[in-house]
Amino acid sequence: EELLNRSRSSRAREKAYYLLSMRDHSQKELEQKLRDGQNKEQAESAARRMAELGLINDRAYAERLARELMTYKHYSENRIRQMLQHKGIDRETADEVLEALAPDDLKQALALLEKRRYNDWDNLETRDKAAAMLVRQGFRYETVRSAIRQIDGDGSD
Repeated sequence: EELLNRSRSSRAREKAYYLLSMRDHSQKELEQKLRDGQNKEQAESAARRMAELGLINDRAYAERLARELMTYKHYSENRIRQMLQHKGIDRETADEVLEALAPDDLKQALALLEKRRYNDWDNLETRDKAAAMLVRQGFRYETVRSAIRQIDGDGSD
């Protein structure tokens, strides 16, 4: 029994090394992936060991992920917070990271509209589609209205 437990623990650590060699993970996310095929204690032990070795840093991971979601995906602050929590980052750390980055939702919404390249802003259906997309992306209604107004204003000049 003892030999079997040591073997499982060793496999959990090897899988953790493998997963971390592919991309960064939060400690909680790594634990969840290690539970597939391992028991809970072995998964937690392996993830804790990776954190002790400095291979996992939830704060640095959250900062990189939030910056990436802001820069390339143009996500709203709410959506970034949801993604961070989905990846296993606690709410307090997510809030601290977002406070430090201070994303501007209006700029994000405008960048997303530009990226999607909606045409024919004179058409009410186009505006409705754009507004619905922004709402689905987690932007607040006030931000959506401001973004659409700003696009309308830019288009009429």
